[in-house]
Amino acid sequence: NYDSASAGLNYSYRVSNRTSVGLGTTATRTRYEGDFPDSTTVQAFASINHQTGQYWFLSASAGLAVTRNDASRFGPADASLNGVGSVSACRRQPDQSFCLTASRSQQPSILGGTSSQSSIGLSLNQRVSARDRVDASASYVRSEQGQGALPDRSTELVSLRTTFTRSFS
Repeated sequence: NYDSASAGLNYSYRVSNRTSVGLGTTATRTRYEGDFPDSTTVQAFASINHQTGQYWFLSASAGLAVTRNDASRFGPADASLNGVGSVSACRRQPDQSFCLTASRSQQPSILGGTSSQSSIGLSLNQRVSARDRVDASASYVRSEQGQGALPDRSTELVSLRTTFTRSFS
């Protein structure tokens, strides 16, 4: 079990009717039960959102994340610095939406060190009639564990999902 508290601050500025830019920061403190090391993660990032046409929307953010793990019986205190960010391209129409996304994030590991995740995904939402809708998504996630009490390792996950929804009202 663990407790986590986060706080963030974001600033956004509209450059034009189609483009906005922003800056942001978040801080997260995680406290684990028992002998596991507590950790603090601070992220700072810049973002841009742009509407390229009537239906296309592009978003991107990039920044740095610093994670510091306190000393514990599993090892000394350690800190890591990694790049984080995301990018997405979406086409949104009244009866259909399609999005392609990619991201990289960082979080502390329960045994010290950090875990970095890289992911790519796509989603499609299609209204097929006045009462019916199909939602489909696919994603690939690679998680890499570094430092800490365990040897470096990576985990990969692929997920596929399809949902059919019918409205009876």
